[in-house]
Amino acid sequence: MVETQPTVGQDHLATDVGLVVALDLANLALEHGGASELRSMFAAAPISVDSLSDGQAEQLLDLAGQLLRIVRLLADDGSDGVDRAAPLVNQLLERNPAQLHLTAGPDGWTLHHHRSDAPLVSAWSAVVAAALARVIGDRRTPRVGSCPASNCGRFYYDQSKNRPQFEAGHEPTLGVRRSPMTR
Repeated sequence: MVETQPTVGQDHLATDVGLVVALDLANLALEHGGASELRSMFAAAPISVDSLSDGQAEQLLDLAGQLLRIVRLLADDGSDGVDRAAPLVNQLLERNPAQLHLTAGPDGWTLHHHRSDAPLVSAWSAVVAAALARVIGDRRTPRVGSCPASNCGRFYYDQSKNRPQFEAGHEPTLGVRRSPMTR
């Protein structure tokens, strides 16, 4: 489920599906989205959407709430945000340990962060926890931010070389990774 294709000079985390999904789920919780928005978000991953039961949707919405708490801490400019987020990420990793393996596909080998037979929610939990652990471990937390507009607050990962630029005090205009899953 997670592909990481780093290239020289490119931030490999910006191409990490796990990070995109983590931010999308946090934004879903921020906007009080429900099961229908969740199904729309996962439409780009047909295997997930085809097998998403109502119970799993509730579990993913619970995960979204956990991710909202973590991402808020990471996006916080305060010095203790990372220190408070790391134990929460560790809890996710303990409950859903990453189990790396490679699979061959038409475009080459793909790295996965969960068992091939892992239940849907456990698989996505492992994927997003591993991605957030990389953000913290690679000291990339300053790139996690939230839109400063009073009517927005959506989270993003800044992949620009400089700090994000804001147009009219609202949407970041440079280097923002917009998820193909929600746009």
